[in-house]
Amino acid sequence: MIYILAIVVTFFAVGARVFQTKNVAGMHYKLAFGTSWVIELLQGVSILILVDGGLVMIIPLAIGASTGSIYAMYLHNKHVKGKN
Repeated sequence: MIYILAIVVTFFAVGARVFQTKNVAGMHYKLAFGTSWVIELLQGVSILILVDGGLVMIIPLAIGASTGSIYAMYLHNKHVKGKN
């Protein structure tokens, strides 16, 4: 169960970071503000998962991170247009 949780958490954590990068580059102030909160929450959870599960958790964390980054780019490009 912890492996699935690791994949899901880092999917959204890294996805949020990629989404934030595109927010900052596109000057989307409102989205950048809200996304910052999500990033910090999920970053803390990711660290707790790694500490609890040990180094073997790096593999599911990396799987979630890589898929989350691709999906975030797709999502941002499809749904965010212009400035806030």
